[in-house]
Amino acid sequence: MLAHLIALGVLTVPTQPPADVGSVIAGTQRTVSPLQVPSSAAVGDNVPLGAYRWPAPMEPADRAPYAFDWSKILGTDEKIAEITRVTMSAAGAAVGVEIDSSTGRRPIISENGKAIQLWFLCLDAFQDNPVFGGNGVNITVTCRVRTDASPYKQFERTAVLTVRQQ
Repeated sequence: MLAHLIALGVLTVPTQPPADVGSVIAGTQRTVSPLQVPSSAAVGDNVPLGAYRWPAPMEPADRAPYAFDWSKILGTDEKIAEITRVTMSAAGAAVGVEIDSSTGRRPIISENGKAIQLWFLCLDAFQDNPVFGGNGVNITVTCRVRTDASPYKQFERTAVLTVRQQ
């Protein structure tokens, strides 16, 4: 019955709101550039094979943008149409690190359609956690995007965010 109502347009299937489009302000030290075929070299530290690493670590009290630059994967006239999923490893949640979705900080697609930007935050109660001392903690962040190509292409890559006291 529901399928008939949807087909007739009486009921609609809710969708996620489209990602905002804006200027990506993350610098080069906070940007990873995935390749078509991920690297086969292991990163170590319980990081998945082929994961990329943001060069700049995150200080737990910081709120700074980080980016995935997809331009090495996308065709010349191809753009990111949608961010379909962004997930963080359980290690992040366990130490109070989250993907920030507050006003002005939710994930966005760059104006040229070639990159996405994310903001991370560490909850205040966790910022002095001893796990952030020394080498800190490595948190994997996986992002999946869909392109505007016809038929669309979909790419998913994982990057590592190191969170440590500076």
